[in-house]
Amino acid sequence: MQQRDDYMRRLRDELEHLNGVASAWADSARTAPYELHLVRERQLALLRAYRERAAARLLEAEAALDSTADRAIAAVHEAWIELREAYRAARPHFEHGRRADDT
Repeated sequence: MQQRDDYMRRLRDELEHLNGVASAWADSARTAPYELHLVRERQLALLRAYRERAAARLLEAEAALDSTADRAIAAVHEAWIELREAYRAARPHFEHGRRADDT
């Protein structure tokens, strides 16, 4: 039980951190040249969708009873893998002013 609570707390902390990263990236997108702005906005839209899904799954898992919590946590874990991958894919669009297809 404690291990699950620690895991859920780590996910909440990570979500808060990623929200801060996404906020900084949104500021970066607003000030980017037009073409890069469009690329960054598309990436942010994808990130928001994954973030909303992950946050919803986290809430579901937190509300679940012990018997269903393990399945809910597995779903959260899967959503987090997808969310982390989305951030990794978006990162090149925001770091060093390079787009992913420039590498």
